[in-house]
Amino acid sequence: MPTYDYSRLPANMRGGMQRYLEQGLRPGGCLTAILANDLLGAVGRADETTLAGLWSICAFIHSHAPGNAYGSYEAVDEWCKAGGINRGEEA
Repeated sequence: MPTYDYSRLPANMRGGMQRYLEQGLRPGGCLTAILANDLLGAVGRADETTLAGLWSICAFIHSHAPGNAYGSYEAVDEWCKAGGINRGEEA
């Protein structure tokens, strides 16, 4: 299983991103919108910290997330159904 340096993300996004990628747990509305490539939805849900870190969040996703884990709401739904990277393994 790959390991990621979540410290590159804003602190308020680290747990949600880790649970999403590793376990397929659906993140909050803003991170879901970011993962789904919904800029207007993401900005409309983001707090100031997330807005300031939007570039680093997108760079992290582009550099580290599997290609089938993001890009549309359907991709996010499928990633959650699949159980993330762990795919049902004990965490």
